[in-house]
Amino acid sequence: MDNFASQYGYDFNKLDADAICSWYEYPVSVLTPEGNSIFQSEEEFLSAVEKLLKLYRSFNFSHATVLKESISLGKHGLNQNDVVWRLIDNTDEIIIDFEITYFFKEKEGRVVLCGVISHNEFIEWKKKLEATKG
Repeated sequence: MDNFASQYGYDFNKLDADAICSWYEYPVSVLTPEGNSIFQSEEEFLSAVEKLLKLYRSFNFSHATVLKESISLGKHGLNQNDVVWRLIDNTDEIIIDFEITYFFKEKEGRVVLCGVISHNEFIEWKKKLEATKG
């Protein structure tokens, strides 16, 4: 799991929805303060990820950086990675910062994400969208 965020971030920075979705095991749960979703298949999740990436592109996304990361190893192979991401645009301005928790395990020699808690990403996007409407 060492350097997970940088490896996952590499696919994310390319805005490659297929590569991002390939990290996950299905069905996958995504929990947010606004509501929870269970994606039964990669195809279903791909649609949601593509919508999110469209929003990123609309703000001239350049890259994401990790502000903080902590990993908690579970007793039975299910682990947790808490990450604070910063999204940067192509003029090096901050788009948003947000906190997310990934649940992961090792399966067949690779890290597989099996759940996500998106603590405040959608809240931060809502604030950003309201601020741009002015």
